[in-house]
Amino acid sequence: MAQNLQILLLLSLSAAVLQVSMAGDPDILTDFIAPPFVGGPLDGNYFTFTGMRTLVAIHIQSLEGHHD
Repeated sequence: MAQNLQILLLLSLSAAVLQVSMAGDPDILTDFIAPPFVGGPLDGNYFTFTGMRTLVAIHIQSLEGHHD
């Protein structure tokens, strides 16, 4: 009984290690290829996501009106 439990534990741990080792980006080089519509060298502006700035600006405006 104990030997069966040890074998089951060993198989479970082996499967977990295999799953962890397979996690990742399989083709990481394509993540850094610039699209053809980008002209000139890439800088920080290309990689900066600005879509959430409106939410932050709304939060800051609501704090500016609040004085203790």
